[in-house]
Amino acid sequence: VENCLKNKVFTGVCTSVCKTNIDDLVTEKWVDRLIEMGVFYTWFHVYRPMGPDANEQLCLSPEEMLRIRKFVVEMRAKKPIVFVDAYYDHAGQALCPAATGITHHINPWGGIEPCPIVQFVTDSIHDESKSLVEKFESPFLKDFRELARDTTRGCIVLERPDLLANLVTKHTAKDGTVRATAMAELNAMQVRPSQYNPAGAVPEKSWAYWIAKKLFFNDFAVYDGRDHSAKSAPSLLGRREVGTVEATGPAVVPLDLHIGKS
Repeated sequence: VENCLKNKVFTGVCTSVCKTNIDDLVTEKWVDRLIEMGVFYTWFHVYRPMGPDANEQLCLSPEEMLRIRKFVVEMRAKKPIVFVDAYYDHAGQALCPAATGITHHINPWGGIEPCPIVQFVTDSIHDESKSLVEKFESPFLKDFRELARDTTRGCIVLERPDLLANLVTKHTAKDGTVRATAMAELNAMQVRPSQYNPAGAVPEKSWAYWIAKKLFFNDFAVYDGRDHSAKSAPSLLGRREVGTVEATGPAVVPLDLHIGKS
């Protein structure tokens, strides 16, 4: 980070917040340190248990995710640093950018994925037989968006990995990873909460963020008329139709926040 700043590179700090670092990094002290360093923006991601070494003990509870949302809203209204987030609209309603269709992910080999953690592909940017529009409107991506919109306002990977696995199988989507174990990893996941918290919407306090999100980053009405009470994780867990994931508590390693200080 310091090397980037010294060389006048547009620099941001993205943090994957989990059980072991939330108390250290979701703090005004950490934000002030980033401002002091000259960082332009910060981004608090919620940890997703993806990949071959996924650790579900690091996942946050709904209360902890709500805590992050409240913190970001408060800091946006008082700190001279940009806060990026991709989970909520201006009214604090949860959303998924991949479900709205405004974002996609291109992996290192050109495969077009719904999002960075859904590592399955049916099309490539290198295929010259189709236009980019055709690729972004492929049956796989269209069905993914429809499934995500119909299931939850949150993250379908976290909430309903089983439904996502069925979709991948239906379209015979290829594993977009080098390790070639993405489907096994998806099948090993359990239903768990994501940013979708029907009772916990926290609207933006900053007028600048409120307007920007209202105009340019919202759900674009893709969830209108959809009932998420049947399939979403909050509903399933609330009705105890699936088991809750018990965490024994990961080991906590203290973080050194004195970057660049002697």
